[in-house]
Amino acid sequence: NEGAWRARKAGISIATGTYIGFCDADDLPMLQMYGCLLQKAISTSADITICAFQRVDVKNGRLLKKELTKFGDAIYEVVDNPGTLASINNALWNKLFFASILKTGLRFDDPPRVLEDMMLLCAVYPSCKRIAFISDPLYRYIVNPGSAMATVEKRELDQLVDSLRQTREWIAKQTDDARFREIFDLMTFIHFGLSVPLRLQCSNEKNWCQSVREIFLLLDQYFPGYQKNPYTTLRYNLRNHMENGKIMLL
Repeated sequence: NEGAWRARKAGISIATGTYIGFCDADDLPMLQMYGCLLQKAISTSADITICAFQRVDVKNGRLLKKELTKFGDAIYEVVDNPGTLASINNALWNKLFFASILKTGLRFDDPPRVLEDMMLLCAVYPSCKRIAFISDPLYRYIVNPGSAMATVEKRELDQLVDSLRQTREWIAKQTDDARFREIFDLMTFIHFGLSVPLRLQCSNEKNWCQSVREIFLLLDQYFPGYQKNPYTTLRYNLRNHMENGKIMLL
Protein backbone atom coordinates (compact mmCIF):
# COMPACT_ATOMS: atom_id res chain seq x y z
CA ASN A 1 0.00 0.00 0.00
CA GLU A 2 1.72 3.19 -1.20
CA GLY A 3 -1.08 5.56 -0.21
CA ALA A 4 -3.96 7.34 -1.92
CA TRP A 5 -1.81 9.79 -3.91
CA ARG A 6 0.26 7.15 -5.72
CA ALA A 7 -2.81 4.94 -6.25
CA ARG A 8 -4.68 7.79 -7.92
CA LYS A 9 -1.74 8.87 -10.06
CA ALA A 10 -1.27 5.25 -11.21
CA GLY A 11 -4.95 5.04 -12.13
CA ILE A 12 -4.85 8.36 -13.97
CA SER A 13 -1.79 7.29 -15.97
CA ILE A 14 -3.45 4.15 -17.36
CA ALA A 15 -7.02 5.45 -17.73
CA THR A 16 -8.20 5.62 -21.34
CA GLY A 17 -11.64 7.14 -20.84
CA THR A 18 -12.70 10.72 -21.53
CA TYR A 19 -13.68 11.29 -17.89
CA ILE A 20 -12.20 10.19 -14.56
CA GLY A 21 -13.87 9.91 -11.15
CA PHE A 22 -12.72 8.81 -7.70
CA CYS A 23 -14.64 7.05 -4.94
CA ASP A 24 -13.58 6.32 -1.36
CA ALA A 25 -13.92 2.65 -0.41
CA ASP A 26 -15.97 3.30 2.74
CA ASP A 27 -18.52 5.67 1.16
CA LEU A 28 -21.71 5.07 -0.84
CA PRO A 29 -22.30 6.79 -4.20
CA MET A 30 -25.90 6.65 -5.37
CA LEU A 31 -26.49 4.26 -8.26
CA GLN A 32 -27.27 7.14 -10.62
CA MET A 33 -24.42 9.42 -9.52
CA TYR A 34 -21.90 8.81 -12.27
CA GLY A 35 -24.59 8.73 -14.95
CA CYS A 36 -25.89 12.12 -13.79
CA LEU A 37 -22.38 13.58 -13.55
CA LEU A 38 -21.50 12.31 -17.03
CA GLN A 39 -24.70 13.64 -18.58
CA LYS A 40 -24.13 17.05 -16.99
CA ALA A 41 -20.47 17.11 -18.04
CA ILE A 42 -21.32 16.35 -21.67
CA SER A 43 -24.27 18.74 -21.89
CA THR A 44 -22.32 21.67 -20.38
CA SER A 45 -18.78 20.92 -21.66
CA ALA A 46 -17.59 21.20 -18.05
CA ASP A 47 -14.04 20.30 -17.08
CA ILE A 48 -15.20 19.36 -13.57
CA THR A 49 -18.74 18.32 -12.65
CA ILE A 50 -19.72 18.30 -8.98
CA CYS A 51 -22.76 16.98 -7.11
CA ALA A 52 -24.04 17.79 -3.64
CA PHE A 53 -23.53 15.14 -0.96
CA GLN A 54 -24.78 13.81 2.36
CA ARG A 55 -22.80 13.37 5.56
CA VAL A 56 -23.90 10.14 7.24
CA ASP A 57 -23.03 8.86 10.74
CA VAL A 58 -21.01 5.63 10.50
CA LYS A 59 -22.56 4.26 13.71
CA ASN A 60 -26.27 4.50 12.96
CA GLY A 61 -26.59 5.62 9.34
CA ARG A 62 -28.28 8.86 10.43
CA LEU A 63 -28.19 11.75 7.98
CA LEU A 64 -26.14 14.52 9.57
CA LYS A 65 -26.19 17.15 6.86
CA LYS A 66 -26.64 17.84 3.15
CA GLU A 67 -23.82 19.90 1.70
CA LEU A 68 -22.93 21.80 -1.47
CA THR A 69 -26.57 22.31 -2.42
CA LYS A 70 -26.07 26.09 -2.40
CA PHE A 71 -24.75 26.09 -5.97
CA GLY A 72 -27.98 24.61 -7.31
CA ASP A 73 -27.49 23.43 -10.88
CA ALA A 74 -25.24 26.34 -11.81
CA ILE A 75 -22.58 26.45 -14.50
CA TYR A 76 -19.54 28.37 -13.31
CA GLU A 77 -16.84 29.95 -15.48
CA VAL A 78 -13.67 29.75 -13.41
CA VAL A 79 -11.82 32.71 -14.92
CA ASP A 80 -14.75 35.05 -14.14
CA ASN A 81 -14.35 34.57 -10.39
CA PRO A 82 -11.75 32.15 -8.97
CA GLY A 83 -12.94 33.12 -5.48
CA THR A 84 -15.74 30.56 -5.77
CA LEU A 85 -13.14 27.77 -5.71
CA ALA A 86 -12.48 28.35 -2.01
CA SER A 87 -16.09 27.48 -1.14
CA ILE A 88 -16.12 24.14 -3.00
CA ASN A 89 -15.40 21.06 -0.88
CA ASN A 90 -11.86 19.82 -1.41
CA ALA A 91 -12.67 16.10 -1.73
CA LEU A 92 -12.45 14.25 -5.05
CA TRP A 93 -15.23 11.72 -4.49
CA ASN A 94 -18.23 13.85 -5.57
CA LYS A 95 -16.59 15.05 -8.78
CA LEU A 96 -16.10 13.93 -12.37
CA PHE A 97 -13.03 15.28 -14.18
CA PHE A 98 -12.34 15.74 -17.86
CA ALA A 99 -9.40 13.34 -18.07
CA SER A 100 -7.00 15.63 -19.92
CA ILE A 101 -6.77 18.12 -17.03
CA LEU A 102 -5.53 15.30 -14.77
CA LYS A 103 -3.15 13.60 -17.19
CA THR A 104 -0.28 16.09 -16.97
CA GLY A 105 -0.15 16.98 -13.34
CA LEU A 106 1.66 17.59 -10.11
CA ARG A 107 3.96 14.83 -8.82
CA PHE A 108 5.52 14.25 -5.39
CA ASP A 109 8.56 12.08 -4.63
CA ASP A 110 7.23 11.72 -1.08
CA PRO A 111 3.43 12.21 -1.21
CA PRO A 112 1.57 13.55 1.84
CA ARG A 113 -0.90 11.35 3.73
CA VAL A 114 -3.42 14.16 4.25
CA LEU A 115 -4.63 17.20 2.26
CA GLU A 116 -3.62 15.44 -0.97
CA ASP A 117 -7.14 15.95 -2.41
CA MET A 118 -6.88 19.71 -1.90
CA MET A 119 -3.46 19.84 -3.54
CA LEU A 120 -4.61 17.85 -6.57
CA LEU A 121 -7.66 20.08 -7.00
CA CYS A 122 -5.64 23.28 -6.72
CA ALA A 123 -3.11 21.93 -9.22
CA VAL A 124 -5.80 21.32 -11.87
CA TYR A 125 -7.86 24.46 -11.28
CA PRO A 126 -5.67 26.66 -13.56
CA SER A 127 -6.45 24.24 -16.42
CA CYS A 128 -10.16 24.23 -15.65
CA LYS A 129 -12.38 26.61 -17.59
CA ARG A 130 -15.87 25.51 -16.53
CA ILE A 131 -17.41 23.76 -13.51
CA ALA A 132 -20.98 22.43 -13.51
CA PHE A 133 -22.98 21.64 -10.38
CA ILE A 134 -25.77 19.19 -9.59
CA SER A 135 -27.97 20.13 -6.63
CA ASP A 136 -29.10 16.58 -5.85
CA PRO A 137 -26.98 14.95 -3.10
CA LEU A 138 -25.82 11.86 -4.97
CA TYR A 139 -22.98 10.77 -2.68
CA ARG A 140 -23.13 9.50 0.90
CA TYR A 141 -19.97 10.45 2.76
CA ILE A 142 -19.61 8.20 5.82
CA VAL A 143 -18.37 10.20 8.82
CA ASN A 144 -16.02 8.11 10.96
CA PRO A 145 -14.36 10.09 13.78
CA GLY A 146 -12.03 7.17 14.45
CA SER A 147 -10.58 7.19 10.97
CA ALA A 148 -6.80 7.54 10.64
CA MET A 149 -7.43 10.44 8.25
CA ALA A 150 -8.96 12.40 11.15
CA THR A 151 -5.60 12.67 12.87
CA VAL A 152 -2.20 14.18 12.06
CA GLU A 153 1.08 13.64 13.86
CA LYS A 154 3.46 16.57 14.39
CA ARG A 155 6.24 14.66 12.62
CA GLU A 156 4.16 14.88 9.41
CA LEU A 157 4.15 18.69 9.32
CA ASP A 158 7.48 19.16 7.51
CA GLN A 159 6.49 16.76 4.75
CA LEU A 160 3.09 18.41 4.49
CA VAL A 161 4.57 21.91 4.17
CA ASP A 162 7.04 20.69 1.56
CA SER A 163 4.18 19.23 -0.52
CA LEU A 164 2.14 22.43 -0.17
CA ARG A 165 5.12 24.49 -1.31
CA GLN A 166 5.64 22.22 -4.32
CA THR A 167 1.97 22.63 -5.21
CA ARG A 168 2.21 26.42 -5.00
CA GLU A 169 5.29 26.39 -7.24
CA TRP A 170 3.48 24.12 -9.70
CA ILE A 171 0.54 26.53 -9.89
CA ALA A 172 2.91 29.47 -10.50
CA LYS A 173 4.43 27.59 -13.43
CA GLN A 174 1.02 26.80 -14.93
CA THR A 175 -0.40 30.31 -14.97
CA ASP A 176 0.57 33.96 -14.64
CA ASP A 177 -2.82 34.68 -13.09
CA ALA A 178 -1.97 35.61 -9.50
CA ARG A 179 -5.56 34.91 -8.44
CA PHE A 180 -4.89 31.16 -8.42
CA ARG A 181 -2.01 31.63 -5.98
CA GLU A 182 -4.27 33.78 -3.81
CA ILE A 183 -6.86 31.01 -3.84
CA PHE A 184 -4.24 28.40 -3.01
CA ASP A 185 -2.91 30.42 -0.06
CA LEU A 186 -6.47 30.86 1.19
CA MET A 187 -7.21 27.13 0.87
CA THR A 188 -3.92 26.35 2.60
CA PHE A 189 -5.00 28.56 5.49
CA ILE A 190 -8.35 26.74 5.69
CA HIS A 191 -6.99 23.21 5.52
CA PHE A 192 -3.47 23.56 6.96
CA GLY A 193 -4.03 26.50 9.29
CA LEU A 194 -7.44 25.45 10.64
CA SER A 195 -8.02 21.76 9.89
CA VAL A 196 -4.56 20.42 10.75
CA PRO A 197 -4.54 21.91 14.30
CA LEU A 198 -7.84 20.13 14.97
CA ARG A 199 -6.37 16.87 13.69
CA LEU A 200 -3.32 17.38 15.88
CA GLN A 201 -5.63 17.79 18.85
CA CYS A 202 -7.32 14.49 17.95
CA SER A 203 -3.86 12.93 17.99
CA ASN A 204 -3.40 14.14 21.59
CA GLU A 205 -0.41 16.26 20.63
CA LYS A 206 1.24 17.26 23.92
CA ASN A 207 2.70 20.57 22.69
CA TRP A 208 -0.41 21.57 20.77
CA CYS A 209 -0.17 25.34 21.33
CA GLN A 210 3.45 25.39 20.21
CA SER A 211 2.56 23.35 17.13
CA VAL A 212 -0.20 25.81 16.19
CA ARG A 213 2.23 28.72 16.54
CA GLU A 214 4.67 26.91 14.26
CA ILE A 215 1.92 26.30 11.69
CA PHE A 216 1.08 29.99 11.51
CA LEU A 217 4.74 30.95 11.23
CA LEU A 218 4.95 28.58 8.25
CA LEU A 219 1.81 30.12 6.75
CA ASP A 220 3.27 33.60 7.10
CA GLN A 221 6.56 32.51 5.54
CA TYR A 222 5.43 30.41 2.60
CA PHE A 223 1.76 31.22 1.97
CA PRO A 224 1.43 34.93 2.77
CA GLY A 225 -1.51 35.45 0.45
CA TYR A 226 -3.92 34.13 3.09
CA GLN A 227 -3.58 37.47 4.88
CA LYS A 228 -5.63 40.33 3.44
CA ASN A 229 -6.94 37.89 0.86
CA PRO A 230 -9.24 39.56 -1.72
CA TYR A 231 -11.77 36.74 -1.42
CA THR A 232 -12.34 37.18 2.29
CA THR A 233 -13.05 40.90 2.28
CA LEU A 234 -16.46 42.22 3.26
CA ARG A 235 -16.77 43.97 -0.09
CA TYR A 236 -16.15 40.76 -2.06
CA ASN A 237 -18.57 38.73 0.03
CA LEU A 238 -21.35 41.31 -0.12
CA ARG A 239 -21.03 41.26 -3.91
CA ASN A 240 -21.02 37.45 -4.02
CA HIS A 241 -23.79 36.43 -1.62
CA MET A 242 -21.38 35.94 1.32
CA GLU A 243 -19.69 33.17 -0.65
CA ASN A 244 -16.71 32.97 1.71
CA GLY A 245 -18.48 34.59 4.64
CA LYS A 246 -17.49 31.97 7.22
CA ILE A 247 -13.84 32.25 6.25
CA MET A 248 -14.08 36.05 6.36
CA LEU A 249 -15.28 35.92 9.97
CA LEU A 250 -12.31 33.74 10.92
